[in-house]
Amino acid sequence: MTPRLALTEAAIRLVRHAATDIPTQAAVALPPGRVLRNALGASTDPRDWLMEAALLRLVSIIEAYVDAVSMFRMGLVVDSSHVLVARMLEDFEVGSSSTWQQRHDSYTAYHKFSLKSRAGWDVVSAGIEVRNCLAHGLGNLTAKQRTKTGLPTAVSRINVTVGSNRMHLSATTVPTLGRGCDDFVRDVDRDLDLINP
Repeated sequence: MTPRLALTEAAIRLVRHAATDIPTQAAVALPPGRVLRNALGASTDPRDWLMEAALLRLVSIIEAYVDAVSMFRMGLVVDSSHVLVARMLEDFEVGSSSTWQQRHDSYTAYHKFSLKSRAGWDVVSAGIEVRNCLAHGLGNLTAKQRTKTGLPTAVSRINVTVGSNRMHLSATTVPTLGRGCDDFVRDVDRDLDLINP
């Protein structure tokens, strides 16, 4: 399938780079070393860092893509040449992109489109959980995540395990997330109405 939007093509290229090139560098360029955990629980193994960086990058690509497509679509129907309308559009952008819940709500309300029903969403959602764990806990579960009884099942979709209050990535985590991100981006591109926004 040829993407309809240049945004989609850009996202697919970035997803492929993050899902394949970064982990390949980890496997080829870095010698195995002593795996240490520092006082905050983070690994000091550069191979772990590259996998974590790839995962963070993949989720960031999806966030940027969803936000850019939303604003592109708004630009099809909103004449922002008036200062007041431009400010309202800026407010919409801030208010619709701060959290995933806000993204879901704005897509449902303004675009009549469910992100959660897209191909690959379960995989992307698992990636978001792992990203939150990495970004806010250096791999340790956040306080909110420790209350989620379904978390181990959710992150297992990308071959991540939960144990000892941490998430543990596997060698297949990044490629699995990469395929889910690719599926998600392609499904959004295919099904979002660009003719009658």
